[in-house]
Amino acid sequence: MRTKVILIITTIFIGLISLNAQDKGNQSSDFDKLKKERAIYFTQKLNLSDSEAKSFIPLLDEFLTKKYTINKDYRRLVKTIRKKNNKITDAEYTTCTEKFLDSKIKEAELQKEYYKKFMKILPAEKVYKLQFVEVDFMKQVLEKHNRHRQRGR
Repeated sequence: MRTKVILIITTIFIGLISLNAQDKGNQSSDFDKLKKERAIYFTQKLNLSDSEAKSFIPLLDEFLTKKYTINKDYRRLVKTIRKKNNKITDAEYTTCTEKFLDSKIKEAELQKEYYKKFMKILPAEKVYKLQFVEVDFMKQVLEKHNRHRQRGR
């Protein structure tokens, strides 16, 4: 169950970042800023040494980029369906559901692959804690995003 929550939050998180960056017309600098914040947060929360951080953070960035790519087609399909409102066919719902499930399977396979790579860099305890740090970081970003949106209204 916790893995599902992590996957859902990650998907929402990446989508919000993408939308927020597009709104500002400053996509690369916003994304770079977020990557720096994430690197600092993960380094602190996982208590990474300098050598661990130098090896782990680029690998984490690579992992999250691949995860984003896996979900790209599904997000595009959801966006198309939302625009249609009530004119959605059962076939479209079925296709969307299948894409969702396929993306979650691919994402889980990717996560397993990268967690094995993480284990070569970090002690098992830090790899275990990674899932919780990731959720906490995403919660912070979502809260910050929501506060920013509320101030803008």
